[in-house]
Amino acid sequence: MKLRVAVSEIGKLSGRSPSAIAWGNDGFFYIGEAAVEQDGTGGRELRFARLGVAPVSLSPQIRNPLDITRGPANSLLVELGDNTKRYLGVIWFPDEETFIPIERNVFPDEDPSDIHNFYYSETTKRLIATTNERLCATLIEPLLKLPHISAITGRAVKTSLS
Repeated sequence: MKLRVAVSEIGKLSGRSPSAIAWGNDGFFYIGEAAVEQDGTGGRELRFARLGVAPVSLSPQIRNPLDITRGPANSLLVELGDNTKRYLGVIWFPDEETFIPIERNVFPDEDPSDIHNFYYSETTKRLIATTNERLCATLIEPLLKLPHISAITGRAVKTSLS
């Protein structure tokens, strides 16, 4: 049996390259097109595809994802576009269905509108972001100690990770 998701469904969003992360033995997360919200945000959503099962939309509280990369502790780093909470992104824990916001002040020396593409360095234990001119980095541990938010309800929750 083959897993089939059209490349057009995975990638042709705002001129960005396809963004997908393999997960488990037979699935992957990706960013797909979605309806634009009444507040003008949206247009993209996180989805999960698994062998033999139709792709599903995920995490209604994580709006307008632009890019996904692997993060610490079985998480994904999700860069966000325009969103009502004004988060730069989130550290998303799919198995817990929770996330930790990456606030606009995480990289205080940078203009938040210049920050793009999040990466995690296991060696240095740092969250790394790019601008058009340089790399920025901050320790991940203080972020991981912040409250987790339910990706379904948007409320703070206790998790096995917090």
